[in-house]
Amino acid sequence: MEHGSPVYVHPYAAPQPPGLSQEEAGRWFFEDPGVPVSAARVKELTAAAVRRFQNP
Repeated sequence: MEHGSPVYVHPYAAPQPPGLSQEEAGRWFFEDPGVPVSAARVKELTAAAVRRFQNP
């Protein structure tokens, strides 16, 4: 999973509550348990990903 790819972080995070300060948002991000994502959805997201970096 590369930063910025469709399967990186966002599918696993719940929607952020509105009106949080930057400090509150950071705390929420690290304390929220996240959202389960099915294997089928991960497969779909990785199929749509475009590689930006190549391994040497």
